[in-house]
Amino acid sequence: MRQTRSSDASKKSNSGRAAPATRGGKSQASARKAPAPPASFSAADMETYRQIQAHLEGQKKAAKQAEEAAIRTRNRELLDAEDGTSTGQGAQSRNRGRTSTAIVLSDGEEEIAAALRPVRGVTSSRSLEEDPTPSEDEDAARNQIDDEDLHADLDGMDVDDLDVDMDLENGDGEPGNNIAIEDLDNVSITGPQKPRSISVAPRTPLKKKQVTGTHNTSNTSKVVEKDFTPRTLKLALVSKSHVRTRTIFDEPFPRNNKISRINFAWKTIKESALASEDVEVRQAYKRATGDTSSKAKLMKFTLYGRTGLVSSIISKAREKVRAYYGLSGDADTVKKDVEWLLKSSHFVYGDINLKERTFDRMKPFGAQLIIDIIEAQWFPSTSRSKLDLETTNKIYEKRDLPLNVILLVVTAIEHALKEWCTNGRKATQITFAEDTARLSYERHLRHWKFFESQMKAWPSWWRKTVLEQILANHTNFNLETDDNDFAGLDFSGLDRLAGHEEGQEAREASEAREVREAREAREAREARE
Repeated sequence: MRQTRSSDASKKSNSGRAAPATRGGKSQASARKAPAPPASFSAADMETYRQIQAHLEGQKKAAKQAEEAAIRTRNRELLDAEDGTSTGQGAQSRNRGRTSTAIVLSDGEEEIAAALRPVRGVTSSRSLEEDPTPSEDEDAARNQIDDEDLHADLDGMDVDDLDVDMDLENGDGEPGNNIAIEDLDNVSITGPQKPRSISVAPRTPLKKKQVTGTHNTSNTSKVVEKDFTPRTLKLALVSKSHVRTRTIFDEPFPRNNKISRINFAWKTIKESALASEDVEVRQAYKRATGDTSSKAKLMKFTLYGRTGLVSSIISKAREKVRAYYGLSGDADTVKKDVEWLLKSSHFVYGDINLKERTFDRMKPFGAQLIIDIIEAQWFPSTSRSKLDLETTNKIYEKRDLPLNVILLVVTAIEHALKEWCTNGRKATQITFAEDTARLSYERHLRHWKFFESQMKAWPSWWRKTVLEQILANHTNFNLETDDNDFAGLDFSGLDRLAGHEEGQEAREASEAREVREAREAREAREARE
């Protein structure tokens, strides 16, 4: 009977008629077809060939059924995980689903089978979505988790979105513009760079995007507010805001590996929960510590705040660079102007004259554009956005502008200028990617460290001067100061003057005390006499 069925199946396949739908709802016509046997085969060989093909088709069908059963089991486990159910049984089910039975063939059958293409199991996109790759599991097992509350249970943890491009406009990993950048420490960046990253929106996505193909859809799908319960959403929102502050005061570019990204995100969530006075926020954090699925969603959503911050900065830089630097003329002129601005980081200096190719060497990091972007991002004239309110309040309380604020803005300006070098006629948006942004940031950080090694007072003085100039434009901070109140002051002279005045007062007080004591002694002697 098996031979008859195999023969009938072969005839139907060769006749070109549509095959009936399988149990899973897919037509056999969509499956990969085996190559036709050579025309020189004998009837006996043909019958053997059909038997082998029937065996292989049966194996494919059994493997698919086992895989579908494993997927159903996995889905049940994920639902149970929401209630704290163990996933041990699901791991065993998946292991059982991957086993296969070896086929024993005769010598003649093996010769025929050798001429056939190997049949590969069809990987379900749903299994790709829900199961982490073995390499991720092994990597997590080899590395120790720094946070004691995060544990080492990273099975199913989805953190790939933490390694992202920093803006939405170009998500194709478009290479750089091949501009060499000469800087103070002779570091140059040439040639295109293509980081492994995924573009994300600078704000909370409104709805999920459908992802097709063989990629891991859980890594590319967006986590949105409706994915959380009301209590967990409170924790997600405060964490998303707090990560913007951590980016400025702690780590603008966390180390680019899975464990570091997990720790950065989870530490942000933990700090947000502990600092909150809302009981529900603390309860949501406590629940998430034991829920892998909720933990992964929280971390992805939290990191949207970081990418949103940097995307906002680069957008402001793109809007302002052309007018500030006066980029105009034909394409060749614009390209040459931009190349000069990028050379040795000329663009960061104050009082730039593009036509004369001059700038004020006494004003490093003194370009007014830097100050304008800082003011627009963290000290807006209206209260329409509260995303950076935590950062702004912390800056005001410390009365000190964090260095990362300046360096991130400088990095964004440099990137925006590069976009004008592609053709010179208009800016061509280039992906502001994690890896290239980190290189630019670290180069400008070395410049600043060099200044600190050469000057004791200027670096901290300049940061405070920039902050005072910005705050002077915002009366809501109640500062009694005007723009440039301290411009041109000799601070070293003031310090010396202060020391002299203090010493003079001490000497005068000592002399007065000696005169008083002498007078009192004389009066005492006269009284005794």
